[in-house]
Amino acid sequence: MDNVTTSMLDGLEPSQLDQLPPGVLADLHWLLAQDKLTLTRREVALHGTFERRYADKAAEERRLAGKDTGSVHVIDGEYDVVVNLPKKIEWDQEKLKAALNALDPDDAKHFAKAVFSVEERKFEAAPPALRDALSVARTVKTGKPTYALSPLKECAA
Repeated sequence: MDNVTTSMLDGLEPSQLDQLPPGVLADLHWLLAQDKLTLTRREVALHGTFERRYADKAAEERRLAGKDTGSVHVIDGEYDVVVNLPKKIEWDQEKLKAALNALDPDDAKHFAKAVFSVEERKFEAAPPALRDALSVARTVKTGKPTYALSPLKECAA
């Protein structure tokens, strides 16, 4: 359909959208995917501009403030550009475990939390008795569903 545009999704009521033929839904799905790619390219281009324009100035502001991460302000003309470099902490698990084991147990409990998990593929491959034992602690949650439409291939007679 030549007149299918993603703006249809803004202008039609849900009941009208529900009545669209599968071909139109497939076209809308494809158009949205193209829009996402275009938007991603635009975001990358704009972020690159921000990086080239403000990253060095922000690094200098952070250095002058004596900090490695966080927000700093860069003035550009009549604009106050807030440049935030978030902190992302990763812990070496073996070294952390050793450090916590060296602490008083009450201190270790206060400062650390342990998270146990079982890989799903190992759970599925476990013998039934083991799976049953682990199942009491297992909860399955679902994510957001995804949909894909494609035309059926015509069968050769």
